[in-house]
Amino acid sequence: MDNWLQQASSVLQEQGSDPETSIRKHKAFFGKPNQKILDECLKAGQDIVAVLEKPDQSEIQKSMDDVRARWKVFYLLLLK
Repeated sequence: MDNWLQQASSVLQEQGSDPETSIRKHKAFFGKPNQKILDECLKAGQDIVAVLEKPDQSEIQKSMDDVRARWKVFYLLLLK
């Protein structure tokens, strides 16, 4: 998930001289819905949190919150 978000950020930040090429690259990368990736990642995180002791849960929860926040930023950039 983290790797995909990094790749998505790179694709969105690329600035080519040809708008048509940029559009093709964006469509190729973002053409498939990836909400399922996020949902599966967060579900796995919740499953892990459920079996951890209370003190150990915060690190996993923080990671999940970070991924969720990065996803939201990506999604908002995609809508622009």
